[in-house]
Amino acid sequence: MMKRFFYVLILLLVACNADNSKNKQDDTVQNDLVTKENKEAVFPTVGKPMPDIVLTNIEYHRDKEISLEDLKGKFVILDFWTRFCKLCIYSFPKVDKLNKQFKNRVELMLVTGNKGKHYDGTRDIYEKYRKRYDLEIPISYSVELFDKLGIQVVPHIIWIDEKGIVQAITGSRALTPENIESFLKAEPLDVELNLNVTQFKEKFNSFDRKQPLLINGNGGEDDDFMYRSLLTRGKRDIVPKSFGYFKPNNGSSKMACQVINVSLKELYKIAYGDTVQNSPNRYKTHPNCYGEYWYEPILDIKDTALFFVDNKRMEHIYCYSLMVPDNRLSHTLDNQRIMQRDLKNYFGYDVSVETRKMPYWALKATEKGKKNLITKGGMSAYKGNGLTYSKYINMSIKQILLLLWGNNQSGPPFLDETGITENIDIELDTILTDFDALKKALEKHGLLLEQKTKAMKVIVIRDTQS
Repeated sequence: MMKRFFYVLILLLVACNADNSKNKQDDTVQNDLVTKENKEAVFPTVGKPMPDIVLTNIEYHRDKEISLEDLKGKFVILDFWTRFCKLCIYSFPKVDKLNKQFKNRVELMLVTGNKGKHYDGTRDIYEKYRKRYDLEIPISYSVELFDKLGIQVVPHIIWIDEKGIVQAITGSRALTPENIESFLKAEPLDVELNLNVTQFKEKFNSFDRKQPLLINGNGGEDDDFMYRSLLTRGKRDIVPKSFGYFKPNNGSSKMACQVINVSLKELYKIAYGDTVQNSPNRYKTHPNCYGEYWYEPILDIKDTALFFVDNKRMEHIYCYSLMVPDNRLSHTLDNQRIMQRDLKNYFGYDVSVETRKMPYWALKATEKGKKNLITKGGMSAYKGNGLTYSKYINMSIKQILLLLWGNNQSGPPFLDETGITENIDIELDTILTDFDALKKALEKHGLLLEQKTKAMKVIVIRDTQS
């Protein structure tokens, strides 16, 4: 049999910076561009004065060189880009429009390089776009500023107010008329900030990409997810837990389903069975599917070894846990289908739920028995040990079904066809775990067990056809 490996299926929905996610190649390029250690360098920081810089080799501007001191008293937006950044280049018409719109209020300038391994040909590229789109944006070819300012990702836009204070460091999506107006009014900018090279390295090194996400605090707390399904081998030190069906959430946050130390048959029974109680119910108000589903899946496979449990060695015993967002907890059938897909993904079996004629035990009553069993009244009470003696006083006939089912769960169901609607009194003095002995004891009271057949839903597990 092919060796199988367990998996933890963790599906995390993460809100990412769209600018950065579209430019993974730019992250790599900029990593190569920052050649100095810069551990002691002071990079631009929001809320602090902009480091002293000089913009050189400026074109399409009245000055060929501008220092930060020259820009005091002006609102400045510096848009850093490279020829590898398509998003940067696609944004040129937008930036040009903003430059014209705020021409007398904001000093807006593109910054890049034109020499070196990663910059050769940049000026030619810009010139072609400038002529094609009639661009009037000033541009500075100051390659040294990428290293000096610790620029890791492009587009990298630095917003500097009239006092020389950095107000924001963003991607291109933040460059909108509304944000520029807020910038000019000294209003806080609600934007996502870009990281400098030091911050990027700290963030990069905080996560071990060779280890699973969220395990042992890798990338966040172990409960910091929106959705998770998990399948493991059995855990010897944990008490088994299963309701025997896909029980709707009981209020535990995110927990759609959790079963501990069960057989593979039980997993499939939970994944494909009903979502209401599947044992005899003494209360008429509780939803119940007992007798509608066959008690266990039917195996139509060549190798059934995985379905036979070895408790001593904890072999073929499993745990399954499914957690979903709180607003999906009530979607029980959808959550059950998630479990079905997980079992398919790991074990590979094809599964169907079919309607078949299956055997069951019909509990019937003779006319004499009906008359003699009717309760004589008094308080409802039970006396006995459930093994060798049971006495029911003024209780429902459903108690007999529970007794029969409790000692014979691995077999056909027991269904009430007595027609008795009133409570009964009955005393059973026999070996209750011995089916034949119990059957004879019931017959003495006019209760008969007759084997019949009826249509039931059956979970059928087959080898995959693909």
